[in-house]
Amino acid sequence: MNFNGKQINHIYNRLKQDLHNCDVILTSPENILSFDLLTIGKCHRNEFDVGHCMLTVQRWLKSFARDVLDESDEILHPKYQLIYTVGNQQNVDGGAECWNTIQTIPHLVKKHAVSISKHFTTNSSIEQVNNKFSQHDIQQFLIVRGLLSSEVLLVALKKRYRVNYGVTQNSSFHRLMAVPFQAKDVAADRTEFGHPDVALVLTQLSYCYSGLSDSQLIQCFDRLTEKETDPRSIYEQ
Repeated sequence: MNFNGKQINHIYNRLKQDLHNCDVILTSPENILSFDLLTIGKCHRNEFDVGHCMLTVQRWLKSFARDVLDESDEILHPKYQLIYTVGNQQNVDGGAECWNTIQTIPHLVKKHAVSISKHFTTNSSIEQVNNKFSQHDIQQFLIVRGLLSSEVLLVALKKRYRVNYGVTQNSSFHRLMAVPFQAKDVAADRTEFGHPDVALVLTQLSYCYSGLSDSQLIQCFDRLTEKETDPRSIYEQ
């Protein structure tokens, strides 16, 4: 919703009237969170007059209103967070290397896990490596470090495919990324994973489990032949 100053003042006056009458306001968590995030969005777009009015309402609510939550364990669960995009679209940190690295990790684990576990039996750390890697390699190391130290891989592997996440095949749901599921093969309505690395890892796992459909495979070949300068070498990779 795109509020203007007049609408915000009307809401503010209505809230003060509710306070005077000792009224109870029934609302949903999404409405409260949406209003808070819209305030930030207004200020980011330099709409400071409206943003200041909305901030005044927020401060008033924090001073005079008290929240009574029904099913608080559900409402306060992180999976119900709201995330709004702010600013211009940008690549994730690491760019294309991020999803290329994530795509490679499952194959590398299968190939090297046994030999690495035998080589590093008592100590899994390397104390010092000086000037042996290029900037490109260092970027890949940082991506892998983020997946491991922040437990992104651990969280992703604990989730159940087609129960907690998956790529929906619904024709009205035009999205190729993995999304949260409410139940087996039932995608949560209008939701997505807020952490980009989690979304990329779960998308990769989804396609590893399910493979590509015939139409997706044809789309890949069409993309190779029509938009790439050297499709043969890309296919061989």
